[in-house]
Amino acid sequence: YKVLQLSDTSIEVTYKGQQFIIPITVRVHIDATEGAHRLEAEDALFTKGSGDKEIYSVVDDANASGGKRLDSLDWLAGSTFKIVINASFAKEATLTICSDGGGAGGNITNFATITINGETITFEQDLNGGWGNLQTIISNSFNLNEGVNEIVITITGNGSVNYDYFELNVL
Repeated sequence: YKVLQLSDTSIEVTYKGQQFIIPITVRVHIDATEGAHRLEAEDALFTKGSGDKEIYSVVDDANASGGKRLDSLDWLAGSTFKIVINASFAKEATLTICSDGGGAGGNITNFATITINGETITFEQDLNGGWGNLQTIISNSFNLNEGVNEIVITITGNGSVNYDYFELNVL
């Protein structure tokens, strides 16, 4: 596993003794200047976990930011959302996740692990209510490094959380 840099233009792959160089373009979701930067959940880089239980779709919802949200019946454990952030220098920031509250409520960590550049961050507020009562969950402050940063939200159980948006607030 390697975090790609904005300057990376290719990756090297070896398969059955053959070496291949594949050209790539590294894209950034958020260029971290001061202030708030919102990324709709449906625009994050999503990777499905192993298995076949996961069922989700992007659905229209007038209550959701931008009129759409990710709807899940069962998120498969191991699935991830990745958000790539480029910071011109080290900065303090907070992360907000807007979702429907996971049906039965509970803390976001009941459903996912959130890491920033490999370090786990915790959320102190509970997910309460349902989609008609959106809850915004705000982390403690954390530090962005200069250059490329990666937020990874990894689903830890087959829970039902409908994600609306992720918001980075650079202080």
